[in-house]
Amino acid sequence: MLEPRRARSVHARNGADGGRRLRRSIVALLVLGLALAGSVFVAPAPGVAASNGGVIQITTNATGKANLVMSDELVAWQESSHIFIYTPAGGVVDISGAVGGSNQLDQSPQVSGDRVVWWTQANGRSDIYTWAVSDPVIRRASTDSLLYSQDPQISGDRITFMAVLGAPPYQVFTWTPEDGTQQVSTGANSAWPWAKVSGDCIAYLVRDNGMDWSLYSWVAGGAGPVRIASDVVWDSLDLTDMADGRVVGLGLAANSTSFEVITWASGDTTVTRVGAFTAQDHKPRVSGGRIVWEGAASESATGEVDTWSVTDPIVSSVTDDAVLGVSPDISGNRVVWAKSLARTDDPSDPMYPRGFETQLIGTGPVLWTLGASTFDDIPYTDQLAGEVLVSPSRVAFLGWEGDPFNGGVQQVYLYTSPYTLTYTAGAGGTISGTSSQTVDSGGSGTLVTAIPNAGYHFVSWSDAVATAARTDAGVTGNITVTATFAINQNLMPVWRFRNLRNGFHLWSADPSEKANIINTLSATWLLEGVAYNINTSNPLNSSALWRFRNIRGGFYLYTADPGEMTHIKNTLSKTWTLEGVAYNVSRASGAPVWRFRNRRNGTYLYSADPNEVATIVATLKSTWLLEGVAYSLAP
Repeated sequence: MLEPRRARSVHARNGADGGRRLRRSIVALLVLGLALAGSVFVAPAPGVAASNGGVIQITTNATGKANLVMSDELVAWQESSHIFIYTPAGGVVDISGAVGGSNQLDQSPQVSGDRVVWWTQANGRSDIYTWAVSDPVIRRASTDSLLYSQDPQISGDRITFMAVLGAPPYQVFTWTPEDGTQQVSTGANSAWPWAKVSGDCIAYLVRDNGMDWSLYSWVAGGAGPVRIASDVVWDSLDLTDMADGRVVGLGLAANSTSFEVITWASGDTTVTRVGAFTAQDHKPRVSGGRIVWEGAASESATGEVDTWSVTDPIVSSVTDDAVLGVSPDISGNRVVWAKSLARTDDPSDPMYPRGFETQLIGTGPVLWTLGASTFDDIPYTDQLAGEVLVSPSRVAFLGWEGDPFNGGVQQVYLYTSPYTLTYTAGAGGTISGTSSQTVDSGGSGTLVTAIPNAGYHFVSWSDAVATAARTDAGVTGNITVTATFAINQNLMPVWRFRNLRNGFHLWSADPSEKANIINTLSATWLLEGVAYNINTSNPLNSSALWRFRNIRGGFYLYTADPGEMTHIKNTLSKTWTLEGVAYNVSRASGAPVWRFRNRRNGTYLYSADPNEVATIVATLKSTWLLEGVAYSLAP
């Protein structure tokens, strides 16, 4: 039995792919007054201020709302016979417009990614429409030949819905932007209710007789519908969810007095019966092979959240007597539910356990991470009016603004867990300010500045922000960035000359010496080019490189080793003359400069070119002895 401890912290929330829907009963819509054509909607501007602790009230108007669904890109709901969406960038928008004229009734939105689908009743018929943020054009998925098109579902760009082709029974159809509308089911019996879709797989039920149903699957590009199981005694409501190729629903147990959770996944040859439970086992949800649902000992008892998975096929209770839950949802390893209220056995009481799903169901939402030892409260204390829904980074729910029994109105709320801002410094610098910050969705961090070390300069942040100082505002996700620094570049060329008479070499970084040699000694010395460049801004290039000239032969020796310099100066002064410091190099790190000594005449050759070094070692080793790395050139 899973019995986590209570906690008051708030964490991030992963979510399901696509939205979750509330029940489709038009009677419920009338009870809620959602068919109030002509009511005025006042859309708040994008970036509505958080009401408390990261919970944002998306809507503020006095019109009822229902059928809330969401994905990570948007939230959608039904209001005043139209479909509305909210995105952080665009705020609240009426997307269904006037597709059916003044008498239209838009209902049952579903979402996946940035695409929304719904069905509209207008002018004596019903049709399926779709719209996407990335394709903001209302498109009709149903055709003129289809009657009573309704109850759409969506996964990616694939839509499935129920419709009558000329005459009953109901059949299942599918639509994609590329392929248009296709018929899925073809049997003489009614396919009902509510087909589910995940990717290119569709699952649906066909009534055999009475309460007996057969489960079918259909895959795009396949041979056609496949019967998975027959004579399954399903609850007359619907399949409740499908995600990641797995569908889940409710069936009557063998005793016909309680329900059991039934599931099937693409590739299975039959259904799996999770087990028989009480009639309160309601609305199973699925994500990644794990199912959650609401269970209780009786209709009037407060709820509990149960879970089962393919890899852990044992039913466990998530909640306990201290934390009771209703209307759970799942995505990945996150589960969310509403804290349940006291219930009565009087169906006329608003607190009756079922009734319409858009009525009062509980209080503040609760988050739980699978395997965690604590529950986390979302900071919302008013009463909820509908299911709690999740997406990879957000939670959405309907809440009552005001007294739900005395003029209160339902509003849409969105919760995003606090985001983490992490700033780190790459090599060559530090961060000034708070390097790890936590902010609510839409909030702002505090100032941080990338400070370069001596000899370095700031380049950019890893997210391409070019200013060293930054204050991230309107945060909608975690930010982890690194400041990049580079060593200051003040390059000094070192030229190499070769003596045309004896093959000796001379290296010089002195422009005056270079000019003098070219202008007055060109018959003796040939400028071979730039041997290498030295970055004089790099503090590592601070070791003196001394130059000695052989008194007898006129060739040169360079050393950055103070010990060698002192030894030559003190003991070999009759052979070598110290001409001074040629330039500064590095003795600590950098690109190596190798020193060769000629075995025949004792002259020296220095090279920073790995190819030249390799050639000398491979082909001229009888003439040149590699003595090792003389010094280095820091970048």
